[in-house]
Amino acid sequence: MTLDLPTLLLVAALLSAGGAATFAFVLGDFAADLRPHVRAWGVGLGLLAASWLLLAGRGVLPPGLSILASNLALAESLVWQLRALRGFVGLAPWRARHGLLLLAQVAVSAVFTWGVDSVAARIVLGSAVLGALLLESAYVLLWRGERPHPRGQQLLIAYVLALFLTLLWRSVAVLFSPGLAPVEILALPANLVAHGLAAALPLVGSIGFLLLLHQRLVRRLHAQAVEDALTGLSNLRGFEHAAAARWAHGEALSLLAVDADHFKRVNDVHGHAVGDAVLRWLGQQLAHAARQGDVVARLGGEEFVLLLPGATPEQAVAAAERLRAAVAEAPFIDGAVRVPVTVSIGVATRRADDSALDAVLRRADRALYAAKAAGRNRVVVAD
Repeated sequence: MTLDLPTLLLVAALLSAGGAATFAFVLGDFAADLRPHVRAWGVGLGLLAASWLLLAGRGVLPPGLSILASNLALAESLVWQLRALRGFVGLAPWRARHGLLLLAQVAVSAVFTWGVDSVAARIVLGSAVLGALLLESAYVLLWRGERPHPRGQQLLIAYVLALFLTLLWRSVAVLFSPGLAPVEILALPANLVAHGLAAALPLVGSIGFLLLLHQRLVRRLHAQAVEDALTGLSNLRGFEHAAAARWAHGEALSLLAVDADHFKRVNDVHGHAVGDAVLRWLGQQLAHAARQGDVVARLGGEEFVLLLPGATPEQAVAAAERLRAAVAEAPFIDGAVRVPVTVSIGVATRRADDSALDAVLRRADRALYAAKAAGRNRVVVAD
């Protein structure tokens, strides 16, 4: 069986409708913040299916209806998928220029269907509208997407640019082939390739978009594995991973074991919500005091640790004293709630006979307990 243009359009309509139904079916499995983008992409596929059906129905439906409605549905499908991409990278999904482009597509279809009967003009000007939407999609992916570009983003960029160049090729072919009958224009190789490439959008484009969603979910899972949910600092696993890399290089390093003094009293007097806010605030103080390259982690409860790569014992003690003083001098304040906070800090530095990081951490912990036993709000250096 020869795959003529109407058959190709019907196949594309089935693929698009199937893609739209699939996105609608799996929508609830995505995180709430991703659902608007997934929904927008699915709506775009639904509109694309309608466009292909209307194009395939030429000769059955009234010419004006099939041409105007199909071209408008095609342009609007690209707008919705552009909305999905813009929202995904954090841009406003809808801009006024998108509405103007849709109006331009309506005007082009109407004028060159009922006013001036020119298939060539309708194809060239309509392709210009679609090309503008594709170029904006390429811009969003190239310059507003993630760097370096992940595979899904690369796939979408290549596909969108290929579709844009094919539309440009079709427009040039039509302009340089004057006097062709409408049937001859539709049979141009450039026109068939443009329709074939556009028909692949439900497959190639959707795979690229799903890869983008997948890659973001993978990064979130990784972040959850190594980040403390309350403070946003590294958790124990993240700290161990970062510290292991430093330890393997054999470089000098120091550890600060930090503990909030009398934290149970904060929870008992002000409640756990205020206690959590104090821990977040303390984590921010630690992160602000850290140098670039230092690792700040929350080990659990009110216990924190700072890894100071390359720090000598003197530098580590000076850093600990600055941190202790900064916390003590700036109490936590949230509205009418004012909570004085102090910390005790134990300092330990890598020694030549240390076989593992745990040895340094144990010495820092012992120094921390000594600081608490000596009255808190102080720094003690491990023996």
